[in-house]
This record gives sequence, C-alpha cells and structure tokens, in this order.
Amino acid sequence: MNIYNSVVMARWVAESARPFQVIADHRYQWLQHAGCPEHYIPSQETVGRDVKALFNKTKETIAEELQEYDGEIAIMLDTWKSPNHCPFMSIMGSWLRKGKDGKEELITH
Repeated sequence: MNIYNSVVMARWVAESARPFQVIADHRYQWLQHAGCPEHYIPSQETVGRDVKALFNKTKETIAEELQEYDGEIAIMLDTWKSPNHCPFMSIMGSWLRKGKDGKEELITH
C-alpha cells in the first residue's frame, strides 16, 4: 500500500469520526474491491496506527508553526452536549499566515 492510500484511509476514518472497526466491515471491503479489485485494504490496527501517526505529525507541525509565529492568536471556546448527553469542549486558535501565493490566509485549529 502506498503512503498516499494510507493517509487517505486514515484521514477518512478520522475526519468522518468512524470507528477503526469500519475497515473490517464486509460491506465496506466489498465496496472497496468493487471499485478497484486489486486495492489493498489495511487492517483496523494499521489504520488506527496511521491515524495516531497523522495526529502526532499534525500536532508537531502546528507546535512548530506557533513557536515561530509572532502575531496575535484569537482563542475560541465552544461547548456542547451530544444527543446522548456527553459533554464536549473545543478550544480553537486562529492566526494569519502567508500562503504559497504570498497572500495571507486564516488558519484555525
């Protein structure tokens, strides 16, 4: 499996808030093989490891960027309860950085 497919699979699981077990679902595997029979489907353990690795790399990248940033950072808080009454809190920061085209872009994490 090439690294691009690994990243795409891990991002799909993480960004859509799916459990790692979805990879082992027979219908999911059938759908993947129907579109591309030679497509390699990693185990849920591999996807879980990839999600953790992506999280750690993203965390390192953001930490490095923030340490080098000398501007202002807007901090936002959001709290809510899920339908099953589990409380959540999100802390986000936004700042400006120069994009590849030289224009400033708003970054929020």
